[in-house]
Amino acid sequence: MNKKRVQIIMKSCNRRDLEMEQVRQYLEGNGYELSSNAEARQFETLDDEKVDTNADLIILSTCAFSSVTEESSLHDLQLIQSKKKPTAEIIVCGCLPEINPERLNAMFGGASFGPRGYDKLDTILNAETRYQDYRHSNRAASYAEDVFTIQIEQGCPCNCSYCAIKHSVGSLVSLPLEEAVAQFKNGLDKGYSRFVLMGDCSGGYGLDIGESLGTLLKRIAAFNGDFTVSLTDIASFHLQHCFEEIKLMCAQRRMPSLYVAVQSANNRILGLMKRQCDMSKVREMLLELKTLHPHIELVTSIIAGFPSETLEEFEETLEFCNAISFNTIYCHGYSARPNIVSESLPGKLAASEIEKRCIIAKGRLGSKIALVTIPGKGGTAYAGSRFKALYKRTTHKMSHLSWKIKEALSLS
Repeated sequence: MNKKRVQIIMKSCNRRDLEMEQVRQYLEGNGYELSSNAEARQFETLDDEKVDTNADLIILSTCAFSSVTEESSLHDLQLIQSKKKPTAEIIVCGCLPEINPERLNAMFGGASFGPRGYDKLDTILNAETRYQDYRHSNRAASYAEDVFTIQIEQGCPCNCSYCAIKHSVGSLVSLPLEEAVAQFKNGLDKGYSRFVLMGDCSGGYGLDIGESLGTLLKRIAAFNGDFTVSLTDIASFHLQHCFEEIKLMCAQRRMPSLYVAVQSANNRILGLMKRQCDMSKVREMLLELKTLHPHIELVTSIIAGFPSETLEEFEETLEFCNAISFNTIYCHGYSARPNIVSESLPGKLAASEIEKRCIIAKGRLGSKIALVTIPGKGGTAYAGSRFKALYKRTTHKMSHLSWKIKEALSLS
């Protein structure tokens, strides 16, 4: 009997990568033949030829944290629907099914679920072995092969007013401290020297179990050996709770990369975002880390054009980024999302003003800007020092906007 052929297409973030590795093991254990993966990522358009027209099942892992990634995911779903063989089934997972189910259901009537629903595959596929029987992976396709990744938590303890991701990932569920330490030791025993601790809100690790990210880092720092640990998704207001332990890792030259999501440096806007914290203290902490470890790669993300934000308030964020001299910055134009608190705030900025601020950010921060997303009809994303277009709903619209930005920034 021929095995059924399945293709996994990734449009989601690194956090979903680990979960999809477990899905791959599960599918193989249930007798499926894995096709080549098609990794279009969040902001890229899936190439026509990457769709496996011989697949019996295609699983699309989506992203919808912004309208840009939502448009990208839906665009590729339409492409898959048009290219797959007539008898092939499609399953949609990732964040889109939970963030905007109405829009998904309007164009897709098949099975779908969010990041907490992978066990639904047992029923959908009538599987012989259960999803939960397979171990969560420590290898993510988006990282180099010599990187050992530990998903220390899932979900989020925060209630940021602009964020729709929590609707998809749910409340915080931390990995037990001893399990996290055991996974780290397992990676060391296997010969890994590069580690990444990740989660939907890594800085909130342990808040639900009476532990903290600082405690975990202290346990890790006590291990002997030549290893490094990178941290992702630390909210600026969580940094103070694990700062001393991060300092220790930096002093040991064991932390090559730290991603602290700033979003804004203005106190009024942070209050509206429900991300209140003392940004002068955050500045002091980040600069101290750079003094301790001059070669650390500091990464952040900012939002341009939050409701009622003045240009002067946005300039505070840009000045903060320049003062810290982040190595990598992701600039996201404010994006309307279903069921988020910030959509009820007064003073929404026009799309043209949000676009203008994204252009200003690129001009002021230069090559440190690794990605800019500009919401709008169809959604637009640019990446790299040359603002290469990664996603386009239509060639006409994208061409117009990309050339406008290139002209403003004197990019060829």
